[in-house]
Amino acid sequence: MAIPIIGAALEAFKTLTELVSKIIDAGDPKRQAVAVNIFQKGIDDTFDTQRKIIENAADLSTDEKLERLRKLAEEQQKVKEECGEALEKHRKDVAKVALEVFQALLTCGLSFIPAIIENIKKALDDKSNADVIEAHVSTGKVSFTELNPTKEIICKVLDASIQKNQIRFDVGDITKLDVECIVNAANHSLIGNRGVDGAIHRAAGPKLQEECRNLGGCHTGEAKLTGGYDLKARYVIHTVGPIYKKDDPKCAELLCSCYYNSLNLAKEHNIHSIAFPAISTGAYGYPADEAATIALMTICGWLLENPDYEMTITLSCYSQRTVDTYQKAIDRFHSECIS
Repeated sequence: MAIPIIGAALEAFKTLTELVSKIIDAGDPKRQAVAVNIFQKGIDDTFDTQRKIIENAADLSTDEKLERLRKLAEEQQKVKEECGEALEKHRKDVAKVALEVFQALLTCGLSFIPAIIENIKKALDDKSNADVIEAHVSTGKVSFTELNPTKEIICKVLDASIQKNQIRFDVGDITKLDVECIVNAANHSLIGNRGVDGAIHRAAGPKLQEECRNLGGCHTGEAKLTGGYDLKARYVIHTVGPIYKKDDPKCAELLCSCYYNSLNLAKEHNIHSIAFPAISTGAYGYPADEAATIALMTICGWLLENPDYEMTITLSCYSQRTVDTYQKAIDRFHSECIS
């Protein structure tokens, strides 16, 4: 399946690898110094743009601007140091340099990386740098396809997304969770039936069904918001998962959309804590291990796109067996990264 955030991460990593392969050279200190300068110039230019945005923000007070600028400066220095260390430490290994630089850049958020890469390209095209680069043939060139970085990038996504955000697991009844919003694995009519859907409607009371009747149903992969009524949660986001069909790639894409659209809708309503059931794994027949992988990748991808939002995501599990399924998916990613 093609989850957009993972595809974007891989595309960014591919471009970064190509840049690294052009500029690192194990045996040439001058070229190495230029490589470090190129990366640091690209990073500085990107942060300068962010700094101007903060300075010109009309909706921020002077104190808020100063605090954001302080944090930005700390982040800038940290990223520059980590990129410099990676370039110095792994001079002969393009793959390791690219992966460590990518990991350092991830701390800024995935949406930040294309701008940094673009500015690195501009620095590379600068005549004073280009002359040095052109004068030496890199011994470190490597094809992106040889790196096969998919799992490594997924692991970086999983690790980097848990910073100001949290993912936690809870075994028990999702209707009793003390969160701002719970997600309902609904049917197209949005009229509570069985499983999680029925349990949420029963716990919320009849007013939830009244509101749902006015929403006009919901398509697979979409999400709609209502009040929580008698629930602890203030809101309920209703999303319709796909009915599983083996070898149908649309199933995976639609399940991804359930999580992604629910999180976007939560952000639109300034919700910072949300609980998901294991969507589509009940009556709709989605294999639990496949669904867990999609859920984790999509959630981590969303968190990477929103690194400063401070979202707490609870994966509500019917039993310990469901927790174990999620854990196996995480362990599988990491074992494949180091194998």
